[in-house]
Amino acid sequence: MKAKKICFLVVVLVLTSFLLVSIASATWYKCTIDRVGVGSAGYSVYLTDTAAVPAFTKKWFVLKADIGKELLAIALTAQVNGKIFWVNLPAITGGSIISDGFMLEE
Repeated sequence: MKAKKICFLVVVLVLTSFLLVSIASATWYKCTIDRVGVGSAGYSVYLTDTAAVPAFTKKWFVLKADIGKELLAIALTAQVNGKIFWVNLPAITGGSIISDGFMLEE
């Protein structure tokens, strides 16, 4: 009986770890840029998701510190040219860190 309980607990822990990994993974979003700036948190952008049902609208995100200037250059170029800013976000809560970004022609 004790072996069954231990086996059950191991299975639950393994399944829980798989769930946590899938929750923590980042997602890519195609966005328009509403504002670009700098503040105490670093470089930031206000973005709106372009999906038919947007995940967020006019929400601010922080550019990853070690590549912030590069991401800022891409964001400004996309904003000035009316292009899409494709970003990788771990969460869609305000203040989340953008770790990757690309300008798209769409």
